[in-house]
Amino acid sequence: MKMRLEIRLIIFPVITKFKIFFTEMLEDKNFGIILKGGMVSFIAKLVAVPISLLTSFILAKYYGAETVGDLALITSFLTISTLFVTIGLDSSLIRFIPEQLSKHGFFGVRVIFLNAVKIVILTGFLVTLICLYSVSLLATQLFKNINLEQWLYVATFLIVIVSLSNISTAVVRSLQRVELLSILQLLQPFLWLTFLVVMTRWFYSVDGPFYTYFLSLTIAAMASTVVVFKLFGYKKNLKKQADHVMYSPSEMLEISWPMFLIGGMGLVISQTDILMLGAMTKAEEVGVYSIVMKLGMGVNFILMSINTVLAPKFSELYYGNRIDELSVVATKSAKLTFVCTLPIILILGFLGEYILGYFSKVFVEGYTALVFILLGQFVNIMCGSVGYFLTMTGEQKAFNYIIFMGGGVNILLNLLLIPKYGIDGAAAASFVSTCLWNIAALKYIKNKYNLYIGYWPFVLR
Repeated sequence: MKMRLEIRLIIFPVITKFKIFFTEMLEDKNFGIILKGGMVSFIAKLVAVPISLLTSFILAKYYGAETVGDLALITSFLTISTLFVTIGLDSSLIRFIPEQLSKHGFFGVRVIFLNAVKIVILTGFLVTLICLYSVSLLATQLFKNINLEQWLYVATFLIVIVSLSNISTAVVRSLQRVELLSILQLLQPFLWLTFLVVMTRWFYSVDGPFYTYFLSLTIAAMASTVVVFKLFGYKKNLKKQADHVMYSPSEMLEISWPMFLIGGMGLVISQTDILMLGAMTKAEEVGVYSIVMKLGMGVNFILMSINTVLAPKFSELYYGNRIDELSVVATKSAKLTFVCTLPIILILGFLGEYILGYFSKVFVEGYTALVFILLGQFVNIMCGSVGYFLTMTGEQKAFNYIIFMGGGVNILLNLLLIPKYGIDGAAAASFVSTCLWNIAALKYIKNKYNLYIGYWPFVLR
């Protein structure tokens, strides 16, 4: 009885503090919109996490770490290829469209989207041709995995449609259609899990994961593209709309280029570990690291949920010259993310070894790497949405230099640490580079705007 009373005395004050905290958040008009939109995105991400983990569990349990590793390499290949196709447009549209909306309304937004589509189709065919000539070399010389070659060829033919899908979801995000965005983002993982379960249960094949992955990716990419074209509808007065468009295609490319470089270095930080492990170790180790990354980066789903609606809001407030509101929104988002994410990091940190054991015994070897990834994400959430803040306020070139520094350190540390420490070395490299670019960006924002948008409750500033 006494113990129950003590528990109540501890729990009730905590619940009360949380209620006060969220009430204050909702009372702020701008942040209330972000919180409500972020809640929809949060629920979608909350659904996506178990879908992703269940998919990874089936792959690890029934197909092995080597298959998981091959799929991770294919995903990295597609991610990097589409980066060169979209050349930063998927990021810059999140800035262009809210700015266009704030000054001219919906008039002209369709033209911006169609200009982006034309650019992506052109660059997509060029990148596809380059990849067709490079796939054999990648599979045999870099990854030393001849079985990977046929699947890389399949991935190459999907580059254009996946790139168009990325542009389409960026448009939906910039319009702050959070419910629609959540559905589109959930479609591919849901379809893959569904197809994989059916294939594994009734039509088992060692190549089943590859068939189901490409099928689900194709359907989801086509659906995203069609939905956005339907969203705009058919308009006859495109020439009239073009007169009100704030950015020409050449200007779009000029602004998108630094964002492309930022995205490139972001991929270096997130994908280099897997690619260099693929080149320097066995596919099995890549598979273990892939699962570790999914678990460790999975804590980011709250930050990603907030960022879904936060990025266009940054652009809207900054170009509306509402700097005080911008500061409040950025700071509150960092605090909310920290409060919600810290318990998940602690749970994964303490129970990570036990959770990895569920996939199979070989994955337990990734526990140390998981701890490094979690520590990096801890610093990431404390710094707040520094990347989106800089790119949405016109400081993409400065962020470009910062992210290049982080990417360079990541590559160097991977070269030094992977040969000796394997996946632990890759995770340590990721931890150091993540801390470096986050803290550097936070410091730059403080110096440039005299704003502190992070949330470091344990550090005096």
